[in-house]
Amino acid sequence: MYVCLCKGVSDRTVKSCIREGARTLKQVGMACGAGTDCGACRGVLRDLLEEHGEEHEHVHLPMVAPA
Repeated sequence: MYVCLCKGVSDRTVKSCIREGARTLKQVGMACGAGTDCGACRGVLRDLLEEHGEEHEHVHLPMVAPA
């Protein structure tokens, strides 16, 4: 299922980033781009981080111009 429509990132990709070491929203964003555009998916990203037992930061990622 797509988690981030702006960047076309699936939940599988996000889970893979978490398994590879992403521990915060910022790290997930840096790894795959999810959550770095409109921000609508950040709640789902937080849920995925919590689901995997990871701590997360409540940060506001900067808006990034589409590629």
